[in-house]
Amino acid sequence: KDFIHNVHSTDQERILEIVKKSIHSGEAFTIEFRQKNANEELLWCESIGKPVFNHKNELQHLVILTRDITLRKEYESKLKYFAYHDALTELPNRLLFNKRFASAKKQFLNKNNGLAIVILDIDHFKEINDTYGHDIGDAVIKEFGIRIQQSIRNHDTVARLGGDEFIILLPNIQNIENAVEIAKRIKLKMQQPWRIKGQKLTVTTSMGIAMATLSQKFTKSDLIKNADIALYEAKNSGRDNYKLYID
Repeated sequence: KDFIHNVHSTDQERILEIVKKSIHSGEAFTIEFRQKNANEELLWCESIGKPVFNHKNELQHLVILTRDITLRKEYESKLKYFAYHDALTELPNRLLFNKRFASAKKQFLNKNNGLAIVILDIDHFKEINDTYGHDIGDAVIKEFGIRIQQSIRNHDTVARLGGDEFIILLPNIQNIENAVEIAKRIKLKMQQPWRIKGQKLTVTTSMGIAMATLSQKFTKSDLIKNADIALYEAKNSGRDNYKLYID
């Protein structure tokens, strides 16, 4: 059968183009692609090939060695995933947040479609760790992240910065009232009953909200600093609340 008879349709054109170039140049090629096995399962494969010519410099055939690299591809995918996600919560980490912030900022400056961030942490988290132990503390952090995720919009990003500190990116947020509405939803979600590994807990959060404005040049660090200031005010006012940064 033809060499590409079981190759994934989206990879076939790319393979043919590489093979044509190899025949034209006479040089070997290496290519990664997906193809089906006898059970119709897709595998990642790597082929190393070289054209063979006769004494008249006419193509006789191609010699191609193909091996299954599915496990390697799965490993690479996992490495890439954990490079951008927190190991405990599997939420985006600081690196992925930075990438998404850069994209959101560019869109904001081009379209003026609103941009805000929220910094939040768990009130008195040290007491939870000290009282119940780090296993329950870790479980609280995971559940805390889940509840934030359930409270935000599909195109928002919540990332774990470290410890019990989280940050939310709110792109395309038209006004501060919309950001406040999300903060209220998070607060209500945290007020729902907490039962972690048989322990009934009370968990609240303090939040600081900062909104980007076109009237000033701002960086990610500026916006985070402003949200941190608002978070500090929320803690000083009794916690379990949110505060807005007012310039």
